[in-house]
Order: sequence, then structure tokens, then C-alpha cells
Amino acid sequence: MYRNSEHYADPTAGAAFAHIAYEERKQRRLAAQKKKKAAKTAAALRKKEKAKQRRKKRAQQRETHNSTTTWVLAWPKPVVSIKTGHGGNE
Repeated sequence: MYRNSEHYADPTAGAAFAHIAYEERKQRRLAAQKKKKAAKTAAALRKKEKAKQRRKKRAQQRETHNSTTTWVLAWPKPVVSIKTGHGGNE
């Protein structure tokens, strides 16, 4: 129980101080929750942005690979000569 400066029991002042302390703890708790939520939101946004950049980079890699791939004919078709009318590589 709270006692005043003259060491007498003072329940009214004690209740008032307890309420003040409760309100201060409540404000600190809410501020910490708000900060934690903001950090989670920021982390989620960073994660989404990183995934977006990863997809974009992968798409660029695919595009680069597809544009530089060339097909080489290992067995070319025989060329038909107009003069002889026969096929073959003459």
C-alpha cells in the first residue's frame, strides 16, 4: 500500500500513481507493437521487391540466352543442281 510523506496510508494517491504507471506501460507496449509491425511490413516489402528483381533478372537471362542461341545444320540438305538435275553436293 502507498504511504504519503508522513508515512500514513494513502490509498487514493496510491491508486492514482498505479493508474499513471499503468498508462505509461500501456503507451510503451503500444509503441513497441507499432514499431514491430512497421519492421515486419518493411521486411515483407523488401522480400517482395527482392523476389520481383529476381524474376526480372531471370527473365533477362532467358531472353539473352534465347537471343544468342543459334542453330547449326549438322547435316545440310543436298543441293539440287539445276544443270544436272541430280541431288548431291557437287
